[in-house]
Amino acid sequence: MIYLFLKAAHVWVVLSWVSGLLMLSLVLAGVQGSIEAGSPTERRILISTRNWNQAVTAPSMILTWVIGTILAIKGGWFGAPWLIAKVIGVVALSGVQGVQTGLLRRLTGNGLSPPPSMVRAMPVITIAIAGLIVFLVITKPAFLA
Repeated sequence: MIYLFLKAAHVWVVLSWVSGLLMLSLVLAGVQGSIEAGSPTERRILISTRNWNQAVTAPSMILTWVIGTILAIKGGWFGAPWLIAKVIGVVALSGVQGVQTGLLRRLTGNGLSPPPSMVRAMPVITIAIAGLIVFLVITKPAFLA
């Protein structure tokens, strides 16, 4: 029974993390090249996004790692090729989180550093990696063995 509760909690925090990461991606992509760069409205949006990132998205990422590790131990999946591929995807999403958090910190700190043009690709990257992770978890493909 505890396994099912952990699994439900894992899905919940993953949804919170990926949703927050996607929101962060979209906000950063939206402010890049903004006509009103540095406006009070843009600054409020960036500060609100930073607060949400600190209060919800980042803790969700940490809980995703913690609960996912517990589930992998309980499931006896360490060493499974699909899990290794999934962990690579989760590491990549964690890296995206770190890059975007740094960009957001710079934008809210001095407002002078516009995000790089690669930020426009971040929403697509986030969805693609999350989709790959879901595929690996659901199918646990044997072709990776």
